[in-house]
Amino acid sequence: MIKRNILCVFLSIIAVINLYFIVLQFFSFRYTNVYNWGYLIILLLFAALPSILSGVCVAISRFAKKYVIALVCVLIVFSIPVSMWSMFFWKFCPPLYSQTDDINNYLKTDKYVEECSPLGIFPDEIPASARNTEYFYRYRHMVEADYDIYLKLNLSKSDFDAERNRIKAEYPDAEIVDMKNSTEEYRVKYEHNMSYSYKLAIFNESDYSVVYTVSYSLEGDTVGDVPYFKEANISDTENL
Repeated sequence: MIKRNILCVFLSIIAVINLYFIVLQFFSFRYTNVYNWGYLIILLLFAALPSILSGVCVAISRFAKKYVIALVCVLIVFSIPVSMWSMFFWKFCPPLYSQTDDINNYLKTDKYVEECSPLGIFPDEIPASARNTEYFYRYRHMVEADYDIYLKLNLSKSDFDAERNRIKAEYPDAEIVDMKNSTEEYRVKYEHNMSYSYKLAIFNESDYSVVYTVSYSLEGDTVGDVPYFKEANISDTENL
């Protein structure tokens, strides 16, 4: 009985370590959201499986037959690598992501994005004349990290011209795509994670609106998500 209790304590320690790791994952995202509750529950169960089975073993050891106890012990042994394997998924394919649409969080990003993403295409501050402001930020890590940041606003003519001149000066090599309805798009491609990500600035002279966006891909085929600017129907061009 003492040996079983020691085993129970040992496996409970493993479960506590796993739980601590999971808690760290929750707090590793700045605006934590759960994208799949079923997946989250499965990973939680896998992480706690050795402790659950050891508790069952202690509970039934007083009245169960020896072969039942032996079977549970075998399951415990196999549950340990399953529990540790679940930590791999928590780290590299977590059921969590970071997302906000609060303009008060403008460019307050997760640490990874701060360190790895050039966000200079966005204005440092929202221009004073801005109205009809819409902001979206999403970051997640599924095998590899990806992020999607979006800002749309209407400006006064002077601020509109100033922003377009800023983009022209900072990105002289940007690909310029003329679109319908007096709209002009500045497209910048840059290397990210040994592939390429995109920065766009879209200027519409008809209502002096500007869209800024940074996304992992233009189509979403790389990471499986459609970029937010496409979901919002910002660009009506055949080039996207």
